[in-house]
Amino acid sequence: MSKLYNDVLSQFDSVAAAIVSVPFTFACWIYVDDIAPGSDMAIMSIGDPAVLQHWHQLFFDDSDDRIGASSRAGGSALAAVSPTNSILINKWHHACGVWVATDDRRVYLDGVRGTDQGSTIDPLNLDKTGLGSIMNSTSAAPFSGRIYDAGAWDIALNDAEAKRLANGAHPDEIKRGFLTGYWELKKPGDFVIDRSGNGNHLLPTNGPIAVASDPPLLLRTEVFGTRNLEIDISTVAAVGGDIDTAAKRRCVWGAGLPWMRILPIPDGTIAAADRASLRTYCGFAQDIAPPISELFPPFKRHVDARLRM
Repeated sequence: MSKLYNDVLSQFDSVAAAIVSVPFTFACWIYVDDIAPGSDMAIMSIGDPAVLQHWHQLFFDDSDDRIGASSRAGGSALAAVSPTNSILINKWHHACGVWVATDDRRVYLDGVRGTDQGSTIDPLNLDKTGLGSIMNSTSAAPFSGRIYDAGAWDIALNDAEAKRLANGAHPDEIKRGFLTGYWELKKPGDFVIDRSGNGNHLLPTNGPIAVASDPPLLLRTEVFGTRNLEIDISTVAAVGGDIDTAAKRRCVWGAGLPWMRILPIPDGTIAAADRASLRTYCGFAQDIAPPISELFPPFKRHVDARLRM
């Protein structure tokens, strides 16, 4: 499940607290369903609800189809941004904004760092944090789409940590001691529990709802050494069936984190022809056995397969 926010209804979730201060990080999965709402759309924000122009936000830029990490303190808002046209409508992306200092903002789309922004901006009296809108006096820039697995840290995450989140790590697995808010957004109901243990539960405005739409299945496994495996299977048969033999397959080995990524994959078995192909691509000494929970026997020391729900 994930939370659906309707910009027409100005739906958002919030807590009346400043749960982070610079340096800090916001991160979550997003699924934009409207690329022309007429204004930028806030994904995560902290601001002063008594005034219009003091806030920080992780946002979607509808004019250039990209995300940004911006700040405003009475003057113009300035933002670190991902490349133009880097967001696709009706597709899951991972968004991460990092405020390293008042003059150092960074943004990561699907784990890739964008263009930093270095002007000094230090908004004041920030005491409201939330999802789906700017936390200012007008609750501006409502988001249109779905948000899932959102986290806030009272520390600036680095490039590797942003990449780990995009590769499937949950917020409570990254710098847990600095995690001030973690909202899975996967349970029915409006009240959003803070899984960080800090009690920063979110309350709804105009009723955000849970919907059955999930980010990609990420199958995470420990591998020997520090090799990283990514397999992209873009064409699948019906859920519960085999992967189509004509499916696109891509396997990349290299230095990196011990992650295995499969996008997307049904709950079912892998056809024999595909097992042989994957074995060849990956250089395994033995065949790959179904089902998903039994994938890649050489690396079965620890497997944690989670549907992004």
